[in-house]
This record gives sequence, structure tokens and C-alpha cells, in this order.
Amino acid sequence: MVSRDGTPWTLDEYVVVGELWLKRGHTVGTGDPEVKALARLLGRSPSSISLRVGNFAGADRPGSGLKPITGEALSFWEKIRDNPAAVREAVRNARARLKLLNTEGQDASDPGAGTSGVRVVDPQRPSVEPVPVFNAERQGEAKQEEAKL
Repeated sequence: MVSRDGTPWTLDEYVVVGELWLKRGHTVGTGDPEVKALARLLGRSPSSISLRVGNFAGADRPGSGLKPITGEALSFWEKIRDNPAAVREAVRNARARLKLLNTEGQDASDPGAGTSGVRVVDPQRPSVEPVPVFNAERQGEAKQEEAKL
């Protein structure tokens, strides 16, 4: 997976890191196995994951962590954090979507490109490179023209 460091965090990324914060209740280091696993899943560095956990600490315990999470992520977090069933459901859905993104760089016609042969392209990761597109009638390329801007 291509590195997402330096790109805005998605709500799905916040959700899976928030789960780690809930499980631990404290910040975590970059050498932690769960931090490393999340870094691989998200295409982020372990440092980025560790810092984001600190942002959750700042949101849930003001003055005890880093700058708190804000915006849509904070609003969503406030709705689910005290409801374990809602957290489990949000994490399950987020992980499923994030795993689909791990097919990036694989040819959509490659049987190993996912169980359906579909390659999901993250719309928040603009690329000026053409993306191969295959369907029953024809094959071709799709371009993200906005990425040139």
C-alpha cells in the first residue's frame, strides 16, 4: 500500500485508531505490535498512529494528551465511544473498507486483486496516473482529472 502520511485522515482511520485508544486507555509507542499492524493497514507510519492515539487522549481527557481530535471525527467519536456495540460495528465496517484499499497497485484483472477482482481506488489519494478499468463490454483507462489541479 502506498504511504498516506501527509494526507488527511479519513473517518475510518480515526475509528480504528480510536478503538486502540479505548482498549489501552493510554498512549502507545511506535514499537507496539498493534500500532505497527494499524500502520500497515492504514498506510501510515507507526509514529502517525501513536500521535493520533494521543489526540484521542486529548479529546477524552482534556489536558492529558495531545491536541484533541476535532470536526467530524470528534462528533462521530462522541456518539459511539460510550456504546461498545456501536464501536464494534463502526470498527468492523471501517476495517472492511480499509482492507479493500489494500488492493491498490494490483491489476483489477488479477484474480488476486481481491475476492471480486475489483480494485478500490481511494478518492482522497489523488493520482495523475491512469487507472485500468475493465468491464464486461470493454477495457480502458480512467483518469482523475482533478488530480492535475
